[in-house]
Amino acid sequence: MTIEQYMELPYRIEIEEENGKYRICYPELPNCFVIVSSLDRLVETTKSLKRCWFQCAIHSNFEIPLPTMMMDIL
Repeated sequence: MTIEQYMELPYRIEIEEENGKYRICYPELPNCFVIVSSLDRLVETTKSLKRCWFQCAIHSNFEIPLPTMMMDIL
């Protein structure tokens, strides 16, 4: 699969606020998280985080898990 194909899959995202900072995490993608201090660029940050994770995984020949939602269908 290409990065664009992975980007379209329904990976679950979690956003938690603590002390004015926000932790953005894709729990189905190991170690895929970032902490930001503002919600101004939330959408851009979440997409960038996921794309970077896929790029690194593909470059490292890391097995990319499918989203849980898709696994339930299969």
